[in-house]
Amino acid sequence: MAYIAGVKLKLTKPIDSLSKAYFKQTVTDGELEAFTVNVINLLDNFNDKETEEHNKNLVRDFLLKTYYHDKYAVNTKGKDDLVIHHDKKTDSAVAVIIETKKRTNKGEMISATKPNAKALHELIFYYLKERYTHNENGIKNLIATNGYEWYIFDEVWFEKNIFRDTGLKKAYLEFSASGNDTRHFYDSIAAVFLKNYDGEIPCTYVNLEEIFKGRLPGKKEVKALYKLFAPEHLLKKTFCQRQQPA
Repeated sequence: MAYIAGVKLKLTKPIDSLSKAYFKQTVTDGELEAFTVNVINLLDNFNDKETEEHNKNLVRDFLLKTYYHDKYAVNTKGKDDLVIHHDKKTDSAVAVIIETKKRTNKGEMISATKPNAKALHELIFYYLKERYTHNENGIKNLIATNGYEWYIFDEVWFEKNIFRDTGLKKAYLEFSASGNDTRHFYDSIAAVFLKNYDGEIPCTYVNLEEIFKGRLPGKKEVKALYKLFAPEHLLKKTFCQRQQPA
C-alpha cells in the first residue's frame, strides 16, 4: 500500500541536538577511538542478503558493546524490535523504543521525503501500547533505523501529538479491544493520522555510512555522535560535568 505523506520531518544534526553543557563534557581519545572501531565494525558486518533479525542483532550488539553492557538492558520486548531499559533488568521501565529495518526494505523504512511509512507507524503503535496498555511513562526517545541511517525522535513530540490526541487514544483503545491484526492499526489509523497531520516532526538524523566510509571524520563530529547514542542523551540520564583539559 502506498502512502502520500502529509507529515514532514524536520531534520537536526547530532551536535545541534545535544545540550551545550553535555557536549562540553570531556571524552577521552580512547573512548572516541573505541566508538569509531565499533561503528566501522557495525557497518562492515551488515549484510543485505541476511534477515532483518540478523541486522537487528548487530544494532543491539553495537549499543551494548559501546555503552550499555552491564548497565542497561537492550533486548526485544514482545513484538517490539528493540528497547533500551532504564537499568540492567529486562523487567525495568522502557527508556528507548527502536524499530529496525533492512536497508533493502525501502518500502517500510522512513526517509526525509517519505516519513509516512511502516517504521513510523510501528513506533506510534509501540509507543501507545507502552503508554496505555503497559502504563509506562519513562520513554525518552524513539528510533527508526536501518543501521546506516538513524532517525531519533524525542519523546516530547510523541507525548504532545500522539499520547494527548484524543482521536488516536480512542482509535488505539478500540483497536486493542477488537483483536484485529496490527496491519489494521498501521494502515487505517497511524497512516491516516500522519497523512492528515499538518506539521513537522523534529528528529535527529545521522547517516553513519556517509560519515565513516571513505573518509576520516573530525574529532568534533565523532564526539557529537558518541554522545548522541550514549545513555546520558538517549535515556536522558544525569551526567557529571567534568572540566575540559587546558
